[in-house]
Amino acid sequence: MSEFTKNIVGPGTNVLLQGPGRLMRINLNKNTGTSIAIYDNVQSSPPLLGTLATVSQTSLEYNCTLHNGLTLVTLGNVDITVFYRD
Repeated sequence: MSEFTKNIVGPGTNVLLQGPGRLMRINLNKNTGTSIAIYDNVQSSPPLLGTLATVSQTSLEYNCTLHNGLTLVTLGNVDITVFYRD
């Protein structure tokens, strides 16, 4: 099992993992008032794991199983770091 870290800055659709894995943690690096949609998929379509509003700097622990992949859709001036495994 390999561990990966990805810093995402700005809006976009970010495919981080194709296939099974684990979402470990998301760090919200800046208080920017933007949003993040998290999908267990290789595209921005269901299943949707959740939607975050980045209202404060924090670290969110997930440790959840991914069956299909990991895609994050970010809106606005987002700055996050995603920790995940394959």
